[in-house]
Formats: sequence, structure tokens, C-alpha cells
Amino acid sequence: MLAQSRSLSFRAKRTGDIELRKVAGRLRNQTRYELKCFQNEQLSKQLKERHAPGETSRIFWSKTKRHFIKASASLKGFFSSTGEIINDPQRMADRAADHYGKLLEAPTVMRPQPYVDTPPVQWENSNELIPPVTYPEILNVLRT
Repeated sequence: MLAQSRSLSFRAKRTGDIELRKVAGRLRNQTRYELKCFQNEQLSKQLKERHAPGETSRIFWSKTKRHFIKASASLKGFFSSTGEIINDPQRMADRAADHYGKLLEAPTVMRPQPYVDTPPVQWENSNELIPPVTYPEILNVLRT
């Protein structure tokens, strides 16, 4: 169907037919919708079969098991800033949540307003006087 909508689209572009362009767009959108529904259906089917006993789940887990680590270090406790050892899982979870909350919070950045908050510019030649110039001299400089 995508090939058909593509050929209709090219024909509409070549002939300049607006109605044919609309038909090609509708066909393309319908095909995309059907493809999306099919992919969602396949995904839900695979997820359902993953945990059911049988050949399909065995294939999934045989491919997946190589990504799991056979042994992992267990977390016994945390050291607090006062030197106290925290072994209680609930307190450990609270401490970890507080730590990562502070670590990942949005930084507060103060940006100065460029025309108000900046200090005045100190030019190197601010004490020099500007010599008087006549209009013909300016035209001479611009012409060269």
C-alpha cells in the first residue's frame, strides 16, 4: 500500500492534480495507521508469550540470559556524612532518593540582563579627544 500511495503521489506531482494528491495522502496515512496497529499487536503478542511456558518463551530467555550478570554485589549499608552506618533498607532508600534528588535537580543560574546588570565598559582610548572632521574629508575616506 505504501508503494501504491508513493506512485499516486508521484503521479499527482507530475500532473499537478490536487485531488490525486489528497487521495495519496489519505492512503499513506491509512497505511501508516495499519502498520502501527500491526506493530502494537505484534509487541503485545510477544510480551504475552514471553512469560508463558513453551518454545517462544524459551527462545526469548535463551537470547536474553547472556545480558544478565550471574553475580552482583549486594549493598550492605551507607555511610552518612557524620560517619554513621545506615543498614535499614527504608532509610537507605530515603538517603539515596535525597542524594539523587539534589544531584539531578535543575541548577539555578543567574544570568545578568545585558543592558542593565553589566558594569560600564572601560575603553582604552576613552580619554582621547575626537578631532573635528569636515564632510569632504569623510567622503574622501569613504571613496578610498
